[in-house]
Amino acid sequence: LREDAVAWQEGHVAAFHSWAGAPRRLIPDNLPAGILKADVYDPRVNRAYGELTRYYGCLVDPARRQTPTDKPRVERNVDYARHSFFDGKDCSTLEEWRRDAARWSLDVAGQRMHGTTRERPLEAFLAREQAALLPLPPTPWEAASWDTVLVNRDCHVRLAGGEDYTCLL
Repeated sequence: LREDAVAWQEGHVAAFHSWAGAPRRLIPDNLPAGILKADVYDPRVNRAYGELTRYYGCLVDPARRQTPTDKPRVERNVDYARHSFFDGKDCSTLEEWRRDAARWSLDVAGQRMHGTTRERPLEAFLAREQAALLPLPPTPWEAASWDTVLVNRDCHVRLAGGEDYTCLL
């Protein structure tokens, strides 16, 4: 329901745990919640996202800027989910959305006959892809957020959320 860095990280952790493993390579779009600077040779990854991917052992290889051929299959799945799952649905809580999405993923999206591969996605995942995932660490990653703050001359610092704190130097 949000698109900030914390939601981006929580989504990765939830995905890894629902798959019972982490992929070796992630190819995210260049959204600011994960990628600070898109570059073919040296992309800059958001600090907290970088910590998350190192914790799970994933390599981050962002999609190239202005190269739509890097992600057409992914974009098509977004459209499929939008129309098959979200259209006409109204849930009152995030937990209700998550429960319905998990059921839909297994019972609807996972059981359909894929147009290109002619396979059921859940069967293909269980047969080939799940075995290629990295094992999960013993404990889930805990979300972190980083920010740069300035200390005012009166030794007050304003953090996200607007609270003032006095620094003891």
